Amino acid sequence: MASGHKAPIRLLPDGSPLQNRLLTALPADLYTKVLKDLTLRKVVLGETLLDHGTVASKVYFPNGGVYSVTNQMRDGQLVEVATVGAEGMLGVSVFLGDTMVTGRSLQQVPNGLLPTMTVGRFLKYSAEPGPFRDVVGRYAQAHLLQVMQCTACNALHGIEERC
Repeated sequence: MASGHKAPIRLLPDGSPLQNRLLTALPADLYTKVLKDLTLRKVVLGETLLDHGTVASKVYFPNGGVYSVTNQMRDGQLVEVATVGAEGMLGVSVFLGDTMVTGRSLQQVPNGLLPTMTVGRFLKYSAEPGPFRDVVGRYAQAHLLQVMQCTACNALHGIEERC
């Protein structure tokens, strides 16, 4: 039976409501610690946040909007391999042990400021057994499944069917 008691709304450093599902899944005491390591960044539509072949210095936790993870083909075309919104993060390869960026991540649909954390702080939190590592680990698995599903759909269906 529902008690009718609502959990308090978590806030970002600027006082706006937190919408990112990875961060909202953290226990309150851990989120209070993580909050101290979050900064908010203004993003310009189409701006590259993570660029292929560079070393990641930050990871991003979208609080809204849509971000594309793309792969550049030999002919220069960009192909979207995944999308990320408030359910996830950009820079999941850092969690998997690789700070060298593969692909390019950019904003496709704007929606406010972007919560950001340095790779060093992210690695500190994700190295410790517990809720942060568990939440990000489950997301990394889901992200991989999304990429696999996208690949399968692209191989089996023409663009008209996918749209």
